[in-house]
Amino acid sequence: MGKTNLLTIFMYVSPVILCTWLASSMQKKPKQLKLFFCILIAALVAGLRANTVGNDTIGYFRMFESYGEWGFIREPAFLLYIKVFMGITHSAQACIFITALITNGLLITGFWKLRRHISFPSMVFAFMCSTFFLTMSGMRQWLSISIVCYGFHYLLDKKYIKYLFIALIATLFHYSSIVSITYLGIAILLSNTGKLTTKIVLRNMAVLLLCGAAMVGGYMMVNREYQGYINIPEFESRTGLLTIFRFMIFAIFLVATMIANRKKRLHPELVSDSSAVLGESADMEKLLTMLAGVGFLLWTLSAFASQFMLNVGRIGWVFLISECLLFSRFMTKRSNMYTVGRYAMIFMFLYILYKTVTVDGNGLLPYTFFWMRPY
Repeated sequence: MGKTNLLTIFMYVSPVILCTWLASSMQKKPKQLKLFFCILIAALVAGLRANTVGNDTIGYFRMFESYGEWGFIREPAFLLYIKVFMGITHSAQACIFITALITNGLLITGFWKLRRHISFPSMVFAFMCSTFFLTMSGMRQWLSISIVCYGFHYLLDKKYIKYLFIALIATLFHYSSIVSITYLGIAILLSNTGKLTTKIVLRNMAVLLLCGAAMVGGYMMVNREYQGYINIPEFESRTGLLTIFRFMIFAIFLVATMIANRKKRLHPELVSDSSAVLGESADMEKLLTMLAGVGFLLWTLSAFASQFMLNVGRIGWVFLISECLLFSRFMTKRSNMYTVGRYAMIFMFLYILYKTVTVDGNGLLPYTFFWMRPY
């Protein structure tokens, strides 16, 4: 197990501060250059790391150096990705940096595209405190998830075919992204299409999509090719504590939403918190509430289940978008009902950051630049 040092603290804490500050300044004066620097900071930290930083990094070095021949990669798009970038650069380290740049670029740009409906600085803060560090382990998964995140705004624009196309492209980079169709199923079920026949067709399609995603996800959990065999380790106290936090936060979110909806039914003339802030319609608020709430619950359940089944947590990474989305939604709410949830999530993300810097859970300690360690 690695140990922390001053370089590790600096490389993991300073990007959180810098990227959150840049995102906050963009909220007031949007500039593409600031967005670029925000992406670049994240990419430099992830892309300049040695092959000892991150549980899977050494494996990806071997994959790149063997032009995809090493390992058990089956996804055609990722195999093509390796051959193209290794053919251009002839350097595994360069491919690591390119992957970090593309992954963080698509994720943060995807957040930016949602800025009319969320608190963009809060989304970036949540991402940099937690999700960002996972991108340095499951590189294939996060490359595919970043594609899903980039196309997430299509759900809000009711461009379902475009989102489905994006999700299928992401699946070609890592098969686990097929479960991102769950978001599409939720969006279709909540759609207010005028014609009754269209509603029936769309909702039947949503049920099929959700069932299909569940079956594929279940198959990947138990298939040995994906290292999904049953595992019952000693329950990690830090993961257990985070799971408890997540269930508490979901309960707060659920209760606050139920109270808000009841008030709206009793007093329909009242405008909701987020509508007042963001100019959203009631349908849009309902859709975002469901996407954030259900996705967050699924991620919480998968994080808990990962203690007993090795790969279920990684499949559940797709729903980490919802954890950041839920926090950014909390931050747009002016009602006191959501205050406890806001502070609980801030504490949770700071706790994750603290544990990342002090406890080597994902092979991230100590942080080392690639030129500081021989390969």
